[in-house]
Amino acid sequence: MSENDCRKTIYYDGSCEMCRAIIKKVDRSKQKEKFDPKDITKDLLPQNITKTSAEKEIHVVDADGRVYKNAEAILKILEEYPKWKFIVKVGRLPIIKQLLPFGYKFIASHRHAIRV
Repeated sequence: MSENDCRKTIYYDGSCEMCRAIIKKVDRSKQKEKFDPKDITKDLLPQNITKTSAEKEIHVVDADGRVYKNAEAILKILEEYPKWKFIVKVGRLPIIKQLLPFGYKFIASHRHAIRV
């Protein structure tokens, strides 16, 4: 399997300033080769991700085709960064894992008003 075959594809809303800021950080990082960012306002979506869903939540598709969305997608991105490993572990603790989607949805529903 080539390095490109192991990349995670990130489907993000290019009309969202916060989403673009996240992708900009990814693109400038040492881990950028592990990701293939796709702006849903310009790129085609895979059949298993709807436009409506992609407009509401960030999606990450791994090399096996598994789709992650919402806070779990953010954790899938962060797990590629050694300095964020602890945060990922905390985010996957049972009680935290149950609460993260609510925090994500709150931020996502206000993302166009958030200046970064």
